Amino acid sequence: MKRTSFPLIAANFICNHTMKIFIIISMLFVVAIGIRQGWSMLNAQPEMVALFNKFNYDTAHVQVYGMLTIMSSLLIIFPQTYSLGNSVMATMILFIAILQVSIHQYLKAMIEIPLLLLNVLLIYLKYPFKSLLL
Repeated sequence: MKRTSFPLIAANFICNHTMKIFIIISMLFVVAIGIRQGWSMLNAQPEMVALFNKFNYDTAHVQVYGMLTIMSSLLIIFPQTYSLGNSVMATMILFIAILQVSIHQYLKAMIEIPLLLLNVLLIYLKYPFKSLLL
């Protein structure tokens, strides 16, 4: 029988909980950013409408995209749709980044990359509350 020392057990416990806290904070950040961006598109903020107008999308398209953004953000909260919500959100962020690169707004496109990577990281790290719900 292998004996493990208390410091090793405590370190493992702290590491696991620290990782869960990081995932929870990241998840809440992604949800908050998604809802904020979706709300600004839903209300047809001039900056969002101007970006989409360059590609012949009218205000209705921007509002539909805003609704999709809010819905994908809310899907991240639930364990059954966690991966789907993150995948849809990552796809939408990639779409915005591609639009910005196509009109030579490279700095704005680079701002989208960390958000895209955060969604991909959350998909990899899995839903943080799954062990609590089972």
